[in-house]
Amino acid sequence: MKRIYLLTIITMIAAVATAGSAQGQASSTHGPARGSLVLQGGVGLNRAIASAFVALAGGPASHIVVIPTASVGDAGPPGMADFLARRMKENFGVAADTSRGRFSGRVYATWEAGDFGARLSFVNGERVRVEEGTHRSVAISWSDDHRQTWASPVSLEVAGAGPSYMSTVAVSSKGIVGVLWLQHERYEQNPRCYRAYFAASIDGGRSFTKPVPVSDSVSCPAKSVTETGFFKYRHRGGEYIGLAAATVDGSFHAVWSDARDGSFRTFTDRIAVDGNLSRSSQKKTR
Repeated sequence: MKRIYLLTIITMIAAVATAGSAQGQASSTHGPARGSLVLQGGVGLNRAIASAFVALAGGPASHIVVIPTASVGDAGPPGMADFLARRMKENFGVAADTSRGRFSGRVYATWEAGDFGARLSFVNGERVRVEEGTHRSVAISWSDDHRQTWASPVSLEVAGAGPSYMSTVAVSSKGIVGVLWLQHERYEQNPRCYRAYFAASIDGGRSFTKPVPVSDSVSCPAKSVTETGFFKYRHRGGEYIGLAAATVDGSFHAVWSDARDGSFRTFTDRIAVDGNLSRSSQKKTR
């Protein structure tokens, strides 16, 4: 059997397997022991990848099951269902506590709550995207029973700043919960300038530290960058943000799209949580 591996930044994962029929087959069946995995990332679908996907599935006439999201589902935390329905293409974060601490096994989910967001309309036949509203903050909730029930969400935001976007969560080897997000400087239509912020919890998500800026400079993308092309409707540089916790020392490592010089660059930073939050010097990766 020919094996195909396509690796990119992962934003969509599709597993394709075809099963042959067998005489006396039971009503409940499973796929073959060996299948194929196709990974697609970035914006849009590459035609070569799409063709390989269909071919591996058995051709254009094969049966293909599409699962829009297999992440939180109907048993998601309070408020997330509405968020997903309105903002299916925006980020939300999920992480689990795999430490040996008192909150081991707890699942955390973050999303953004509020009415501030994008509205699409057409003016003279052209699609127009406007971001507006009154409020938008990060919400985080947790579950101890495999997502059957969820705690009341905790709200995270910098007081006096603007709407929050693209929250993500990670749990350290010490059981500390870290949340990273982007928050604009103020509320306005189509906000532009923003910073990356971080907050941590040492009590299983019940309370969090005061948010601290991870980026030491404000990001304000130049209008020439966002007037046309990919960034026309992506004033935060696209959905490029991430947070991971180091296994050895429990520190957090953040990555985000930064536009402090007008153009989008990827920045990283190390964050230590031990009584007080501390950061190392930031690094630009590209």
